[in-house]
Amino acid sequence: MTDVELLPLPEWTKRDDLGGLVPSEVRAEMQAYARANVEHHTAALQAEVDALRGVLGRILENEAPNWKFREEFGGYVLDDELREEARAALAQEDRNG
Repeated sequence: MTDVELLPLPEWTKRDDLGGLVPSEVRAEMQAYARANVEHHTAALQAEVDALRGVLGRILENEAPNWKFREEFGGYVLDDELREEARAALAQEDRNG
């Protein structure tokens, strides 16, 4: 596993008394810290996914409607299986938000 540089721990974690926080507050603060780390380290990946989704969408939008059209006007026609797989991937991502 790769070592990941985590965000700095909150200041209250450096105190012996935990800054006066009760256990439920400690849990909430640590969850917030964990979420911030995940968001920080996945932001670049999410941007790449979004860019790739955009490219895939443009590929599907610009596909020639059929082989006759492609022969006459140029362009490309995707394999049926590939087209459906691409559409399903975009639809799944839309459902996931």
